[in-house]
Amino acid sequence: MTQAEPFVVSVVIPVYNAEKFVARAVASALAQPEVGEVVLVEDQSPDQALAVCQRLAAEQPDRVRLFRHPDGRNHGAGPSRNLGIRQARFPFIAFLDADDYYLPGRFARDAELLREDPTLDGVYNAIGADILDEAGRQWWTSGKERPRT
Repeated sequence: MTQAEPFVVSVVIPVYNAEKFVARAVASALAQPEVGEVVLVEDQSPDQALAVCQRLAAEQPDRVRLFRHPDGRNHGAGPSRNLGIRQARFPFIAFLDADDYYLPGRFARDAELLREDPTLDGVYNAIGADILDEAGRQWWTSGKERPRT
């Protein structure tokens, strides 16, 4: 990426059984100035996730697009991400799970790194974790092996 090229991201979100969470995921992505679009791939959810996705796409049709697998069946997260990649309109792609969200400034350092070094093809990031309840806090502090960021 050169200094003159804009850093614009398509965020691909595979959606399955996430009606309670997907609106927050989409809002967190759209809050990032570098995000040009959110590509939702609804994967035959048993809950009302499709209706939530349809509403989100209708509210912002220029920035939120909704897709489903052509056969209407459940294919899993990997194939859903691949479908989202094929539909993406912008040169950079980021993934977000439907039950996760981005913090402010998510892509600021990525854009900086890509502008500084035009030989880079991509940037990877560590993730953070929120502890939502006391049971989670006890597990996190128990000393059991857990993923490292």
